[in-house]
Amino acid sequence: MEPRFEVTEDDPGTVVRSRNGTRRHLTTGQLAFSYGKSLVLDNKRVNGRWVRGSVVNPESGINDGKTWQNALIQVGVVFDHAPDLYEPGRDGALALDAAYQRRAERRGRRPRRRGGTSARRRRLNDLRVC
Repeated sequence: MEPRFEVTEDDPGTVVRSRNGTRRHLTTGQLAFSYGKSLVLDNKRVNGRWVRGSVVNPESGINDGKTWQNALIQVGVVFDHAPDLYEPGRDGALALDAAYQRRAERRGRRPRRRGGTSARRRRLNDLRVC
């Protein structure tokens, strides 16, 4: 079997990210860690933020709603504050949510809850008569 080579004029990082996005045996967190590392190596993370337009990955197949953007936001925060959690996250030994929470615990903070009950809703529930 002969190796197959493909010559392209595109940016190598972009080509790798587009090819890895179709790998179905990886979880969303693993894809996000891999994709995020590629973006970091391409200098697409500046001052704690992703460069505009760099987190969109239509080839990933996981662009439902904000799932992909939220995963990349969490990966970016983990890279900024706990880079040692990259390899366990990429390898699947540590879920993205767990890495994000561990990063928050190290900094002495509770991680923000997304989609939880709002303070107003909790007050209304407390006032509800049974």
